[in-house]
Amino acid sequence: MKRPLPRIATYTRLIDTHPPVPIYFPQMHGSDPAQFYKTWSERLRSIGIEEYGIPAEDAEQLAHEVLLSSLHAAHADATPEIWLPATMRSACRHHVARRPPGEGS
Repeated sequence: MKRPLPRIATYTRLIDTHPPVPIYFPQMHGSDPAQFYKTWSERLRSIGIEEYGIPAEDAEQLAHEVLLSSLHAAHADATPEIWLPATMRSACRHHVARRPPGEGS
């Protein structure tokens, strides 16, 4: 049986109980956060689907988790072009490793 990914509700509680966290990517200053999220969400989701054969729903959840973690873990000198895809690939490898044998590609 497939293990479900953590639900977004867990993160909502975390966000509701903690003060806002600044986004550290210098390239994002002055840009629209919604557009940043949308653009990167699509890129990261495609990594999961195309490179690892992860179902679209799971890839979308992983992309969300990676973007959320970027708010907390990114360093001032990190660039999204390097850091986000590398983090997504790592999350995908862990996801695939947890998948039961015979499930998926």
